[in-house]
Amino acid sequence: MGVLQHYSGGIRYQKTFNLTANQSEGRVILDLGEVIATCELFVNSKSVGVLINSPFTADISEHVRSGTNSIDIIIYNTLSNQYQTTPSHYKGNPRSGLIGPVKIDYQK
Repeated sequence: MGVLQHYSGGIRYQKTFNLTANQSEGRVILDLGEVIATCELFVNSKSVGVLINSPFTADISEHVRSGTNSIDIIIYNTLSNQYQTTPSHYKGNPRSGLIGPVKIDYQK
């Protein structure tokens, strides 16, 4: 969209959320839903890892605490967006980003 319509590279999504003591005691699974193309995940400023294919899920239990937590997700798309503006045999699909839906599951 707009100025980012043909952008190829990374973009950061940030969100804070709260957990009760009860929620933070069990397993906490982050499900990003649909992601195009790859992502790097940080919880409370600690690297959780890089996710390169579906399912885009991560066990973030060891990174969360009761109270306020932060999630940073850096999505890297392909060069397809840039190729839309240049002569190339490869156009690809320019769809990219964190499509979702994003959810957090709590398991005891």
